[in-house]
Amino acid sequence: RSPWRILAPPVQDLDYLPPDDVVDQDLQCCVCLGWPEDPVVLGCPGGHMLCRRCVTGQLCPLDRQPFARLSAPQAVRGCQWTGPRSNLQEHRAMCPHAEHECAHCGLRLRPSDRGFAEHVLSDCADAPVAEAPPDPRSASAVVRSSAEAGTARREVIGRVIEAYEQAERLNVCFVVDCTGSMSRHIDAVKTQIRWIVHELRARLPSMQLHLAFVGYRDHCDACRVEVLPFTRSVDEFRDFVAGMRATGGGGDGPEDVHGALEKACELDWSINDAATRVIVHVADFPAHGTRYNDCPRDSYPGGDPRGLDLEVLVRQLRDLSVQYVFGHITDHTQKMTRVLNEALGDYIEDKDMMDVELVAEVVTASLQSSVASTVSTLTSSPGAEVLPPVVLSDAAPDWESIDAEEIVLQEVRRVADISSLRAGSDASLTRQVDQRIATVSIADLPFAQGESRVARHALRGDGSAAVAKHFKRRPEDGEEDHDGDAGLPFASTLDAHLTLSEVSAVAGFLAEAFNATREGGESIHFLASATAHGPNVVPCNLEDALPAGEFGGSRTTSGGGSRTQPRLLMEFTRFTHEATGGHLMVVDLQGV
Repeated sequence: RSPWRILAPPVQDLDYLPPDDVVDQDLQCCVCLGWPEDPVVLGCPGGHMLCRRCVTGQLCPLDRQPFARLSAPQAVRGCQWTGPRSNLQEHRAMCPHAEHECAHCGLRLRPSDRGFAEHVLSDCADAPVAEAPPDPRSASAVVRSSAEAGTARREVIGRVIEAYEQAERLNVCFVVDCTGSMSRHIDAVKTQIRWIVHELRARLPSMQLHLAFVGYRDHCDACRVEVLPFTRSVDEFRDFVAGMRATGGGGDGPEDVHGALEKACELDWSINDAATRVIVHVADFPAHGTRYNDCPRDSYPGGDPRGLDLEVLVRQLRDLSVQYVFGHITDHTQKMTRVLNEALGDYIEDKDMMDVELVAEVVTASLQSSVASTVSTLTSSPGAEVLPPVVLSDAAPDWESIDAEEIVLQEVRRVADISSLRAGSDASLTRQVDQRIATVSIADLPFAQGESRVARHALRGDGSAAVAKHFKRRPEDGEEDHDGDAGLPFASTLDAHLTLSEVSAVAGFLAEAFNATREGGESIHFLASATAHGPNVVPCNLEDALPAGEFGGSRTTSGGGSRTQPRLLMEFTRFTHEATGGHLMVVDLQGV
């Protein structure tokens, strides 16, 4: 083993004295949140400053945009290397101009210096001195603990970035009904594919895209199915689609969907080791067979004349990890996707593509969502248990038959001033809790679910409608449970719900501050979320129910921007970052 070690500033081992024991928020590394070690300012749009060791990969870890190449810090000594920052540490280890220090005697030399090789080959007389472990109460131990936390944070960020880079290897197959009624939508795919690719590249900077096309008609047509295998060439894809003709279809409504999906299954979905695989199916009529359509005329009411099973084909695509997006042009196709989703557990994502002008935007948003779904899958905990299915009920609760339960209600107070949300402030200021005893009735079954929680109708003791949200959990052995009422330790789930109440209170305060900066017009409001628990009530978040009526949904994400995201919400997200001095940002907004 070589006695040489590369010299690097041991910033993480220094003992910082007041007032420098608190990192200046204008100087802290954006990843490890500590004093920057060998700081670099990235050439990304945000101009973020990071420790050199915190820079990994080809993209800025914060805004995920590419940044400039750099030259080595030892260029003044004759090194001519330039390259991505992610390769700097590897280069340092091999560069003949980088300064090294003997781990035994402290001698400093460069590999290009005379005597370097001789010293490596000789046995250094000075043996390393073992250092006593640091006092855990000392400042150095605190700093070292902070450095370890920073290392863990970098590892998490690194895993997420790696997941994004895997997810952005994207294989997309367009399956399009090419009968006579589909000419406008075929033209839309042809003319809008460049815009789709341009938007995807802007939103997914690491994207490696392969495109395929399956055009289909009906059994009576001479050219029943036409296929373009996966290609990286957008021009080749566009030229192929331009050659498609909207003809045929026979005298009935249904088309050869079976044959189209048979060809889709035969594509090489593993090309480029793509982690995100998507079918975008656009059609105005369903498959043959009365199981899938209510059309008055169907030449093959018993199903595919060649004996293909549509459910088996779709299941095969699911087994290939292909995400399925169906663009409805008419209501005729609704039954087909409904029946398949009933059989396969809501596998197909339904989209309205009736308006040809919106095809590009719907496709782009769907593909970006598919990438996000892949990232979620890749970053989920390995070996995580699969939760049991949740039984939902749309029925209005019969409150006369549901007992009111006594609960402890904990309401998190909003902070008094925005300075409480900046770096260096007392963290306890955001969790000031008012506690009282109350009563609530909660429906037996949830009416909705998300990835980690379910929502139940609730009725407070004063008669006001509410919604109770709690985590899904696996039932313990011997218990029967359909909505996840058992499993997690009480303390951990209670704290998790308190954290959600804290987040809601902070977001609500920032929304009020944001609204105060605007003169009239639209504003943003957050529902107050209290934490409730009792002898017969699992810990949950209790929120006011929305009034009856029709609402339009909206959502922002922490990933790339989308033209479909409301401008007001994007302005609010930016405001939260600026108002708190970069200490926090409210993202992933979902609401009505």
